[in-house]
Amino acid sequence: MALSVEIDGRSIVFERPEKWVWFDSKLTMLDLASYYTAVSPWLLPYLEHRPVVYETYKGTINGPNSFEQDPPAATPRWVRRAQIQGHERMVTYVLADSAATLVYLVSLFMVTLHVWESRLPAIEKPDFLLFDLDPAESCPLSRLAKTALRLKELLAEHGIERPLIKTSGARGLHVWVPQRPRETFATVRASTERIARELAARYPKEISAERNPRKRAPVSVYIDWGQMGRGMTIAPPFVPRACEGAPVSMPIVWDEVVDYARSRSRKPPSETFARYHVRNVPEFLRSNGDAWAGAGDPGL
Repeated sequence: MALSVEIDGRSIVFERPEKWVWFDSKLTMLDLASYYTAVSPWLLPYLEHRPVVYETYKGTINGPNSFEQDPPAATPRWVRRAQIQGHERMVTYVLADSAATLVYLVSLFMVTLHVWESRLPAIEKPDFLLFDLDPAESCPLSRLAKTALRLKELLAEHGIERPLIKTSGARGLHVWVPQRPRETFATVRASTERIARELAARYPKEISAERNPRKRAPVSVYIDWGQMGRGMTIAPPFVPRACEGAPVSMPIVWDEVVDYARSRSRKPPSETFARYHVRNVPEFLRSNGDAWAGAGDPGL
């Protein structure tokens, strides 16, 4: 049965509010809308002026998904949009600048929100460097964490003193380096690749910068430098991922990474990162705040 949800003076209709999203966690579309509303004070600053791509699941997270750009023709006028020239056509993107817009996107069966790596009006110039640390299936948590710490040390050698880190919401870690939007995507991508390959050269048995999986060691951490690019997107902080347990991409402090580096756990890193999930992150934020707070403009 359809349900009308009121938020910030806007009325949003959910055609299937009771639909399961995470069946294992007993979380519905309405639960997901409540989550996005609860974390919106912390999430919205990371979305400001950024085009978004929203990942939808008409069934549960175990079913097919799609990545949507242009909003439906019936999208309310109060949902802000921006037109950006794509490779073949002009694309209309949603600008998710309010809790009501987030809830509206959930009503379209959105689970995960992905953002551009640049902001309007400087859409052609990214405002952060991104290193996506992707562990192999058999890579332990300690090796992944040590890779992040080694990357942090290398960045310091390059004069970068305050990188940020978060869980991807799945099994990896994202190291985020805020910067002013002065350089092109090509320049930033080249810088990211250069640093990634330098780190991999220092620890060739443990870290790889090779895009071909067959060229990587079986227990290595892939430092993915190829995630930087015009129109490419990433899940911002506090956004849920379509994985069992409803995990959330969560900003963390480096001391937590140090603890992970000392871990003797042989479980996949994703099991540790699943400690941050849809049911507990709102209360965690109310009690502890955002781990990235005080870092200045995080480039988001």
